[in-house]
Amino acid sequence: MRLTLRTLLAYLDDTLPADEAKLIGQKVSESETAQQLVETINRVTRRRALSTPSTEGKSATDPNTVAEYLSDALSAEQIADFENICLESDVHLAEVAACHQILTLLLSEPVRVPPSARQRMYRLVTGPEALPNKKPSNTLPIGGILPDETLPSSDDSDAGYLLGMKAYGETSSRGQRLAQLGLLAGLLGGLGLTVYAAWPHAQRPETAQSAPAFVPPKKLADDVREKPPQFQPPENPMADAVNPNEVAEPMVVAKPVENPNPPPAVEAVPPEKLPRMDSIKIGTLTTPEKVLLVERNGKWSRVGAAVPAIASAERMTSLPGYQSELKLDTGAEITLWGHLPEPASTLPVREASITTYLPEDGFATDLMLHTGRVYLTATKPSLQKLRIRTSNDIWDVALGDAGTEIVVEATHRIAGGLKQDGDGKPTTQVTIGVLKGRARLSILNRTVPELLANDYLVLTGPEKQLVGPKKIGVAPGLESTYFARSPAAPSDPTWARAAHQLLADFAEGLQTTESVRVRFDEFLADAPPPPDESKLEMFKRTLRGSYGIYGHAATGHLIRVVDGLKDEGRARVRDAAIDALVSHPALVQEQRAAIVSQFTEKHRLTEEQARSVLSHLRGPSLAERTTPEVLDQLGESLSSPVLHIRELAFWHLMNTVDPEAKQMKPLIVYDAAATAEARDGPTKAWKRRIEELKKLSMK
Repeated sequence: MRLTLRTLLAYLDDTLPADEAKLIGQKVSESETAQQLVETINRVTRRRALSTPSTEGKSATDPNTVAEYLSDALSAEQIADFENICLESDVHLAEVAACHQILTLLLSEPVRVPPSARQRMYRLVTGPEALPNKKPSNTLPIGGILPDETLPSSDDSDAGYLLGMKAYGETSSRGQRLAQLGLLAGLLGGLGLTVYAAWPHAQRPETAQSAPAFVPPKKLADDVREKPPQFQPPENPMADAVNPNEVAEPMVVAKPVENPNPPPAVEAVPPEKLPRMDSIKIGTLTTPEKVLLVERNGKWSRVGAAVPAIASAERMTSLPGYQSELKLDTGAEITLWGHLPEPASTLPVREASITTYLPEDGFATDLMLHTGRVYLTATKPSLQKLRIRTSNDIWDVALGDAGTEIVVEATHRIAGGLKQDGDGKPTTQVTIGVLKGRARLSILNRTVPELLANDYLVLTGPEKQLVGPKKIGVAPGLESTYFARSPAAPSDPTWARAAHQLLADFAEGLQTTESVRVRFDEFLADAPPPPDESKLEMFKRTLRGSYGIYGHAATGHLIRVVDGLKDEGRARVRDAAIDALVSHPALVQEQRAAIVSQFTEKHRLTEEQARSVLSHLRGPSLAERTTPEVLDQLGESLSSPVLHIRELAFWHLMNTVDPEAKQMKPLIVYDAAATAEARDGPTKAWKRRIEELKKLSMK
């Protein structure tokens, strides 16, 4: 295949078959001219100040010419002239590249037209164009390659509405029609039997048992009445937080507090117990101004203000920065707590994602916490039990009274190890705490002692070690506790204003677009800074790219997150991409193949370089952080020819190996995308710092 402008556009927009894409990728890597053209295309498509192509003069073109060029309907001489114009003019090149991208998006997800609308459209015209079975002209698709399969028959136009069944039309034989009618009759019969079996008169014995009645607390004497919960300074739960790579202390079984009115006992639930998958309305979003996304049929959309109802068996995600509050019909209240990290923040929480299920009798809620933090409480005295699922574990929580409030947090981290080939599967750490009241838990077939206000437990590591109960403390120098709904105020008020305006802009933009991922791409698009940019506008501009990365990560679109690693112009985007990847719960073995393919085919890395990027993505393990060999390896990686490796080495040095370096200006000025000369000074400063770390580790 020849390396032309059209094939290069098809390669950049991923419309070529894998073997041809690999061939074009090799040609691009071998041609300096092609690489410069790729950079030019990426640059001109991001520029917003470009004018439209002129319709007069020697370089005049019109939309029809662009369309004919992309469809390969021009002659060889016309193609050569048109491509020369594009190579000489940024506005023409930007128009062709943008049209190619738009058509690629449209043609990759074809619009399904209802049959009735299709017939009405054909009746609007006369002549040969009105024939519904007329074959299209012999032109090539936007990818530049004719499809192997033949065009579908007229009966296949409605295939999207037939649930995979063949259309019942004139092209079907008599036997095929009878078979279709027989299949339909069988389906209706099976549906009738299913409805009959599910009728209430066939209720199973185990579900007919009612939950134990809730006994309200008796009035306590003055000498034993519980005092209002007080947070006890100065301990911070994260000051000695359990690291997935560390060996956690054994479970501390405290002596149960004698309470005349304990919460109802909770029987251990086997982990393999499956949730109910019925999909019905179970509650309402009480904060429709916040951005809460719901996944339906593989696509994400916003829960609208006009219809704020939520249904069971649907995954919901509150994006970073938004706190979405749900009110279930059972009386349970759930807050999905999304957190947008500031530069000085150490909270490991980003988006909050759950799936709610139809709860069993006696339970106020049954939910799966995929990632992030949620706050829960129950307002009905008769329904004081909550079921919380995390990974393969099930927590059953019995609340002491209607005022009890708990917090549950699930965070993920890729198991570290620069010197071994791991599968890249993150380890999960689950923390559950009681903020108000008291609660009794059952987890892993073990009943935990009753938790009072300010108590919390941590479940961590592959061995699922249960640590606690411990007391929630107050971080030194901070006014709010770690689990407070309103975290400590950012150190820079201007950054806080920029983040507030950014979230408002994002929510407002979703009102005019139906595609959430298109909105993320709009935020991810690079925009040059204006000459008179204020500090507030500068913060907003840098935050936009990071938020586009966090949004794609929250909706599982990791390919766009991986692309952020090669953003040469924005260090914050690269930093956000690493932060999102190392803590994403879906970054497992089957995801690695797609990521390696992205590195080799689109980022033009070799297989060895791609494996090195994955190794640096894991970063050093806890034991390796003080190993001279690993420290030297990270120092050498700062001078790697691959931008991804340089950025990952710098990120791990700053965040996992030596967090104190964030206070040292000679170290933090390192820019992985700068020239080798500009990186030389900070790299030498880091190597001197590494020698100091090696000496400290030997003491």
